[in-house]
Amino acid sequence: MRMTSFLRDVLCCSVIPFCDMVDGYLKWSQDNKKSWVTDGHNAKPLKEAFKGKLMTDINPFLVEKYKTERARVVNKKTVNNEIALASQVIKKAIEWKKWLGDNPFSKARFKVDRGKKPGSLTSEQVERIIAEIAHPVKRDMVAFAFYQGWRISEIITV
Repeated sequence: MRMTSFLRDVLCCSVIPFCDMVDGYLKWSQDNKKSWVTDGHNAKPLKEAFKGKLMTDINPFLVEKYKTERARVVNKKTVNNEIALASQVIKKAIEWKKWLGDNPFSKARFKVDRGKKPGSLTSEQVERIIAEIAHPVKRDMVAFAFYQGWRISEIITV
């Protein structure tokens, strides 16, 4: 009986261990990316967690479980980096026609608080600062910079 190319592709894709796909990605990464060392570090916990799992075994539930358990041990940003790497591995597998399914890692990210952006001074605050500056030229420079909306980097270069 003759096997169709679609059936052959499905059977081929269903028996690939996730760790083998990660290894293939890391080989590609070493040849094509400057950050391949970081990829190698991020891959270690992924390979440990998904050891023995086929690509077909990994689903969003397992990814969320990994994310939660791993966040107890390391920073959420580290977990995000590991999940991003796993997502890249799956994307490459799809590109290389080694995987036909969806990417279970694509939506599993923590929302990391990047911190509050620095605010700007009010006119009253600037007036109080200007009043405290004794030197008239420096006082004029501060007033000019504020009212012109200059950034610190622009002030420093002058």
